[in-house]
Parts: sequence; structure tokens; C-alpha cells
Amino acid sequence: MTSLLRRLILATLLSLVAVGSAAADALWDSRPYEVMIELDASRTTLPARQRERLLGEVVERVHTRLPGFWRIRSREAADLAADGEPVDKQFAVMVTATGAGYEIKVTETDVLLSDVGSVKVARAASAADLPERLFDAIQAGFRPVATLVRDPASPRRVTLAYRAAAAAPGTTIATAKPGSVLLPYRRRLDREGQVSEVGPNPWTYLVADPEEADSAPSATVFSHTRRPFSGRSGGRVELFAIAAPVDPAQRTWLRLHAFDDESVGLPGYEVLLGRLGEETLQPIGYTDDDGRVRLPAESGVWMANVRCGTIAVASIPVAPGVTPLIDVPLVDERSRLRAELEVTSLREELVDTVARRKILAERIRRLADDQQFDAAKRLLDEFESLPGQSDFKRRLDSAQRSAKADHPLAKARLDRLFEKTFVVVNSALDARESRELAVSIDKARQDAAARDGEDSTPQAAQGG
Repeated sequence: MTSLLRRLILATLLSLVAVGSAAADALWDSRPYEVMIELDASRTTLPARQRERLLGEVVERVHTRLPGFWRIRSREAADLAADGEPVDKQFAVMVTATGAGYEIKVTETDVLLSDVGSVKVARAASAADLPERLFDAIQAGFRPVATLVRDPASPRRVTLAYRAAAAAPGTTIATAKPGSVLLPYRRRLDREGQVSEVGPNPWTYLVADPEEADSAPSATVFSHTRRPFSGRSGGRVELFAIAAPVDPAQRTWLRLHAFDDESVGLPGYEVLLGRLGEETLQPIGYTDDDGRVRLPAESGVWMANVRCGTIAVASIPVAPGVTPLIDVPLVDERSRLRAELEVTSLREELVDTVARRKILAERIRRLADDQQFDAAKRLLDEFESLPGQSDFKRRLDSAQRSAKADHPLAKARLDRLFEKTFVVVNSALDARESRELAVSIDKARQDAAARDGEDSTPQAAQGG
């Protein structure tokens, strides 16, 4: 299904949303899903009458196997249902003839949350097999929806109330399986009760908890913030969750961009994955020129730890395979990253210089003690030719002037980077050391001359 077709279907269905609060619906757990199925079998050689009969056979299976859980609505009755109920789920089903039978593609649109699911693909070996395979594929594409209530005792736990759970058949279709991922949504209503805004809670996931007898379904919260559902949840704001099945064929990209300009990607940031609460991190790479890095095909929710140079700048939950792209706005610290690379190079050179100075200083002192003053002087000249404290400070000053940061946080980190490096330079290099070595050579020369003078005086007296 093309993105244009998806947008057209979504725009049409959004106009069907009824006025009122779904979360406050007293019949939420028993009211069936209002479902509309659109079947396109034009890419097959099936006769028109058989195509019409095919949809009827699928609808018949819904009536007999999901009674009270799904209620099928035709396109004509979708906007003006007898009891005023809007369509909840719309399934766009496409059947294509292939050399080995038929390919089935199902896309579910949840009208309440304005959310389009991923395409589910199935196959049928023959025309006789199509009705059953179509019904199975539509069920596989279905994503249950629940209202959620925050647990006052634990910000990392919510209670779920699934739509039509009381009317569900004896299958697991009504709820998310334990361990599976759900996406939390906020739906805001205006003063007239019309939906004014709907969208997912950013960078937040729910993982369904194991079922417990005599307990309401619940889920564990994974979020970039400690209180992702802060604020009012009743009245004008409703909280929902929708199951988010992992698509094994879908690889997810994590994209980092400047928080004030989504078009500006952040390259060179390192991303590491780890489970919440675990110290072991798995490096997965650095972001490319557009700020993207591909997440591995791992199941469940992981924490993506983002580093810019030596500083950890973010910890974001990610669920690979749930969505094709995860966008994350961050402070643009590319200038600090470039400065850090330059400072790192300078520090490495500083370490090398300090080591060479130490070796030369030891050799100079040893040569002076051995009265090899000319050799000691040559090494002192080599010592003085090495970069000194003033040289490193001059280079640091130049790097600091060229490093610019507009955001206060990035600027503060830049300033700390250079302040620490200036301290290292001051402590590692002593500008007086060269002078002290020259003095030690002169003193050794004078001491040697004095000893020679003392040795020659008695000999002169004996000769007289």
C-alpha cells in the first residue's frame, strides 16, 4: 500500500471519530471493536463474483469465531452506524496472484489513535485456501488497544484495561502477550469533546507483564524520563496503549538530530545498547553524516546509550523492529566533538613530549655526572627544541577560539574541556626545567674543575 493511499484512508477514517471520551466509556471492556475490511483482489484472475464471495466468507468467519468481539461494518454504514458507533479498526487487504499461489498483504489502521500498523504478509497455496488464510492474516494484523492507569506506588508500572476484553473469545487476540511491546499514546480533547491532538508518548515503551490470577493486566514502563505520564490523565487528556508487534523483516534506524533543527543530523556520536539495569554495553557503531545508526535485530526494549566523544549525552529506550525510524533531538555538540578530537591529539603529543623530556633530562644529568659536558649540552639543545608549555598553551588558545557553541550546555562542556586541558599542560610541563638542567651542567663543570684544582696543588708542592 502506498503512503498516499494510507494518508487518504487515515484522513477519511479520522472524520469518523465520535465525540466523547473513550477512556470514560463505561462499556469499554465489553463493547466490540467496530471493524471495516476493504479487500482488493483486482491483481488476481478470480472472477468478480468469486472476489465478492471471498470477502463474504471472511466476514462469516468473523461472525462465527469472534462473536461479540468484532462487529463488521460495511463502507456504506461506516459513517452513520445505527447505534452511532464509529469504526475502530480498518483493514486494507490486498491479494496478488503469484506463480506459487497468492500473496496476501494486510495493513491495519487504528482510528482512535490515528496509527497505521506495519504490513503483514501471508500466502495461500490456492483459491480454495484464500478465505482461511485471509482471516488468519487479518487477525495477525490486529493490534489490541487498552486504556492505561498509572500506578501511584510505582512510576514504572501501569495497569491496562483492554477494549472488548470481556467479550473476547477464548484466545489471546484481546490482549498483548506477556513480554511483548506496547506503545503508549496521549489523546487530548478540546472543550467540545473533539479530538484536538493524538500521538505517542515520545521515547517511551510498555512491556506487558506476566498474567497474574485475580489481577488486572499490567505493564512495565521504559522511558527516557522517570515520569513519562506526568500531568493530568483524566478530563481532557486520555492515556492509551496499543500493541506493537515486532516485524522481523523490519530493521530500525536510530537518528540523532539537533533539537532546534530536525534537518541537521548529528554525525560521529557513538551508540551502545544495554538492558535496563545492566552494566554491560554492546557498541553498535557511530552515527553517519545524517545522524543515523542501524539498530541490530534484537527483541524487546533496550537502552541506547549515546556518547558524544567522552561524554554520555543521552540514554533512550529503543525497541528494534517496532518502527522503522526513531528520531531523537539532542543538543548539537559537534563543535565540542571536533574540539575534543583536537585536544585528544594534543594530549597524546603532550604525553609523548613529557616522556621524551624525562628521558633526555635523565641522560643530561648522567652525562654531566660523567663529566661529558659537550654531550650533555647537545642533549640540552635537543631538550629545548621540544614543544614547551607556552607552545601547547598557544595551540590550546587557538583551538578554543575556533570552537563555538550556541547552546549553554554545549558551551559549558566546551569550557570545562579546555579548562581541564590547561591544568594538565601546566602540571605536566615545567618551564623552569630547562634552566635547571643548564644550571646542573654548569655546576657539574665547576665541581669537576674544583676537584682538578685540588688534585694538582699537592703535586706542585712536592715538585718544589
